[in-house]
Amino acid sequence: MEWMFIINNSTTKTSNREVNPEIMENETIIKVEELFTPRIPRVPPMMRNHENNKGMFDPKRVSIGPYHHGKEDLQLVENIKPMVATLFLLDRGKNMDEVYNMILEKVVDDARSYYVKRSIDEYNREQFAKMMLLDGCFILAIIEDFLSLSLACQKSKYDDVRNHLGIFLWFSTIQDIFYLVENQLPFQVLELLMSLNFKEDEGMESINKLVNFLISKDIRHIQDKEKVNVNETDRESSHLLQLVRTKYLNLNKFQCKQRHKDYIRYLPFVKKEKYSKPKDNLMEYVHSFRSVTELKAKGIYFMPNSSLSLEAIEFKSRCFYGHLELHPFIVSRATKLFYSNMLAYEMVSSTRYEDSVISSYIDFMKSLIDNQDDVKELRSKHILFNNLGSDQEVANVFKEITTVGSRIEPYMNVMQRIQDHYNSTAKTWMAEFINKYFSGPWTAIALVATTCLFVLAILQTYYKISGHSTHK
Repeated sequence: MEWMFIINNSTTKTSNREVNPEIMENETIIKVEELFTPRIPRVPPMMRNHENNKGMFDPKRVSIGPYHHGKEDLQLVENIKPMVATLFLLDRGKNMDEVYNMILEKVVDDARSYYVKRSIDEYNREQFAKMMLLDGCFILAIIEDFLSLSLACQKSKYDDVRNHLGIFLWFSTIQDIFYLVENQLPFQVLELLMSLNFKEDEGMESINKLVNFLISKDIRHIQDKEKVNVNETDRESSHLLQLVRTKYLNLNKFQCKQRHKDYIRYLPFVKKEKYSKPKDNLMEYVHSFRSVTELKAKGIYFMPNSSLSLEAIEFKSRCFYGHLELHPFIVSRATKLFYSNMLAYEMVSSTRYEDSVISSYIDFMKSLIDNQDDVKELRSKHILFNNLGSDQEVANVFKEITTVGSRIEPYMNVMQRIQDHYNSTAKTWMAEFINKYFSGPWTAIALVATTCLFVLAILQTYYKISGHSTHK
């Protein structure tokens, strides 16, 4: 078998971009297999077609799997996949035909079930097996080469590929591989290839190292990094995006259950004796606050939360002020790409509110960030770290992330307590008083001086009146 050419390039160029006429004629008919969400789903049309999501779900450099295979703008990397696969298998003495036959015999049929059926119908078992082999070797080669960068003196076996593509293009494929919903490979294909080319858990450890590196960019400012379970191998993941999501969330089951209890407490139609009686006025559930600066004017101040869980948002209301603790993170060029795909994945895969934590969190943050002043306030409190440039750019990122169909239930408790504080007339009056007279050292000094002069004037008047009465 010749491995230096792409699978049926003449036919794959139409992959997923031409519409089957039979589907157009019968678009109202839903096939039984389409009622079930595949483990590697397509992005829902309502998200893909949204004006803010242009280019967020399509690979820019490399296609993985059948959804974007054969696209003309991805042929530069596609053409070097056979060379990369040969280099990857070189050290273990395996040839391409051997491994191809193993994939064809052991995993190809189950791997096909990971994808939407219409997208794989144009590939027979042999073509699909070859695609899995080349894409799987490419993914593992990128991971292997990226981690070898720490050994600066060591010559890489992928040097020729780096020189051909350019080191920036070569390593920038990592975002396409790890962040895109539609650009995923069944994990079992990677496991089969790792079993051939690595000792024991060496391959999975390499994947975990790179995933931990990617998510650590979001939490590197937090001192207690030991809370991140960086060494845990998650073999239950169906693909790399799911593994990234699992590690990013670092969910605590007790926290999830506790948040669910808090959520149930605030549902008006659920009555539990161990919780306080729900409020009868549904208008009290309307959250009228719109931004960080608006909440600050009501005496609510912001603090970074040391927890790594997105659900660890806490609000504490005091006599005349409140504290809102938020999960800190960095906003970079990849932020919109990462969250857009996570939201799309949760939209088609989640069935419970615990499964849509990222969607809920972004929806909550969008309720706080409206303009650059909101970003500036959160940045000054070390909650947002701006790697983009201007604060307005960060505000635009949150505005443009589309949360179609997202659910904010995990934060119902927090939002209700914020609204209760926001609605308090006494706390609002005190906050306005403090903001007006104690917003800076000079205004505070001026207030103290004015108060002293006022008191002295009263005392002077009193003594004058007292002295005049005594004289009489």
